[in-house]
Amino acid sequence: MSEQERNTVTRPDDESTWEDLLRARVPDGHDVDWILDAIRGSDDPNIDAAGEVLRMMAEDTDLRSAIAYADSVAVLQVLGNERDDGWVVDEERSGAIGSASVGVTWRYRMTHDWEPKFDPTKPQAELRGLPPTGRPLEANGFSIFGVDEKTGFTVRRYVDWSGLYTQLGIGLNWRFPIDEAPVLRRPPS
Repeated sequence: MSEQERNTVTRPDDESTWEDLLRARVPDGHDVDWILDAIRGSDDPNIDAAGEVLRMMAEDTDLRSAIAYADSVAVLQVLGNERDDGWVVDEERSGAIGSASVGVTWRYRMTHDWEPKFDPTKPQAELRGLPPTGRPLEANGFSIFGVDEKTGFTVRRYVDWSGLYTQLGIGLNWRFPIDEAPVLRRPPS
C-alpha cells in the first residue's frame, strides 16, 4: 500500500466505533475479527494472541497505522470533520520500541465544524463550551501499544491537548487557584 493510499481518508458513519474505524482501515490479508478479539481481550486475556498482534504491528506499517488510527480517531472524531489529508503517520518516528512495545507518532487534521448528518439531536463539536468555530485543527499525538500479562493488549495515547486548545483560541492556566494571599515568613536566624 502506498503512502498516499495509507493516508487516504476512509469516512465511516458519524461517531463510528473503534471497531468500525479499524475495520475500515485494516489492510487486506489480515483477519480483522481475530485482531479485534486479540486486542479486546476478556476476563482471561489471550496474551499470546495480543503478543502476535504486537509483533505484526512492529513489522507492518499499514496495520500499525490502522490500529493507531482507530484508537485516536475514536476519541477525536467528535471535535470535527476529518480533512482529506486527515491522518498522517510519521514512519520515521514509529515502530518497535524495544521488544515489548510499538509506538506510532501521528497527526490528525480536522475542521472544527462537525455536525451530525443523521441525528440532528446530537450535540455539535463543542469543546469546553466552545461551539464549532470552522477552524482547521491539527491534533498531534503518540500512541504506545504493548501487552500486559494481566490485561492483555494495552494502549497509551498521548495527545497534545494544549496545542489543540491553542488552535481554538482557548488559553490554559497551569496555576493552581489560591484562596488567599500566602503569608511570607522570614527564615529563622
